[in-house]
Amino acid sequence: MPKALVRPVPYSLHESGCKGEDGEITARFDGVFRVDYQKSMTSEAPCVLAVVRASSQSPKAWNAGEEHLADGIKIWAKNLFDEFANDYDSNEGINATLIAMSYVHTSVAPTGKFSQAHTTTDPTRRAYYARAHKFTYNIDRFLEHSTARGTKPIILSIGLDGFACKATLILPWLQRSPSFTLIVRETELVYGMNISYFPQHNSGFYYGFFESRDLLVGLSTQTAVDDGVKNLLAAWKACQDWKDYGQAHNGRLIGRNGDR
Repeated sequence: MPKALVRPVPYSLHESGCKGEDGEITARFDGVFRVDYQKSMTSEAPCVLAVVRASSQSPKAWNAGEEHLADGIKIWAKNLFDEFANDYDSNEGINATLIAMSYVHTSVAPTGKFSQAHTTTDPTRRAYYARAHKFTYNIDRFLEHSTARGTKPIILSIGLDGFACKATLILPWLQRSPSFTLIVRETELVYGMNISYFPQHNSGFYYGFFESRDLLVGLSTQTAVDDGVKNLLAAWKACQDWKDYGQAHNGRLIGRNGDR
């Protein structure tokens, strides 16, 4: 497999991806790490965006044992997508992109279309707003491009809160976003997640499958359309409450990225 490339790119979502029978990848960085993975030569393959964030510095798992994050993130992403491709069991393979960013807080993400960094003079808060907006922008671009191509997008959240978990921010974002499928991948059942809605797969990971329109209804009316959505919304709330009220430990034995 040819060596993957790492180089700065403009502030936009890289879409082209490398091609390869075994899943060739490229990684690019401009504040957001993007790793492209293609293990299919057919347009019928699902288009997946894996999203993961860290509230502080990037976790050790992203380095995958490498000295430099730019090298390790490619290995970590390839392993992630190889496992997901087996668990998802798509006959057409998958085409996927990883968006990973550190110092993104669920208290301010996802954002609206425009950054709120200008609304505060506090430099730390301004940085949080700016990074949350960049993270959200890259996800928005993926949804827009996938929808424009006539492909229903799939967002793979690495962890219950790998993308977001604050209902008051998720709701307006869903209201302005095209329809997509949300898949939540977890290393363990946390915050009341029920195995009935997050079954364990061959890799050992737990997956929950949801439609954005169902989440929108559940958040808009406070009446979940099914028990699975209700369980996810309750888990999101428990997770955000833990962040807001600062309990000593969240009960995890394994981090959402695989850290122990």
